[in-house]
Amino acid sequence: SYPIQEMLSLIALEAQRHGAIVVGENLGTVPAEFNRTIYKRGVMGTSVLWFERDDEEPERFKLPSQWSREEMATTTTHDLPTVRGWWEGVDLKWRAQIQRLSSEEQSKHEQERDEERSALWRALGEAGAAEADDADNPPKEAPRKAIFQFVAAAPSPLVLFPLEDLLDLPEQPNLPGPPPEEGDGHPNWRRRLPARVDELFELAPVRHALDAVCGARDTS
Repeated sequence: SYPIQEMLSLIALEAQRHGAIVVGENLGTVPAEFNRTIYKRGVMGTSVLWFERDDEEPERFKLPSQWSREEMATTTTHDLPTVRGWWEGVDLKWRAQIQRLSSEEQSKHEQERDEERSALWRALGEAGAAEADDADNPPKEAPRKAIFQFVAAAPSPLVLFPLEDLLDLPEQPNLPGPPPEEGDGHPNWRRRLPARVDELFELAPVRHALDAVCGARDTS
């Protein structure tokens, strides 16, 4: 019911005035034709690794070449697990605590994550980002370099990697649920990064990640 054309016109005007890039959070359910409408006005959408699945086979991850050219590519968002957290199932442990899942429900989620890990590992191999000789046995530790290369190789005009992923952190900034004072809630927006801003690019995890990203963008 909002005047979308007028709003997009104002956004376009202010972006032009300030030399800004506009990225829309078009995740989840959006109205029909919404994506096409914002693309026409120069607003990028958002492609998140965890959601880039094959339309006909949702258990398969799309290869980078299949990602949209109209969207910013990223590994995750502030409301979703980090690369390390997703790979290790840290978010599942939190959800079990917050939602008070039964052991059977938790086991089901963990089994699904095992299958997703294998699917992503296979996609990394197919894309040439990892040497996935045994596609059904992904490594225990998150293949950060391969994942960064995978996302950076997308034809997106812009890629974005959260600091939590660059720093190889297991915890995400935010996880909707009850507040921490109720006992089981996630400490949303309360964590400090383990390094100062002027130190970030001297840290090994960050440098390794950026090397992988720059290499993939140079050849994409």
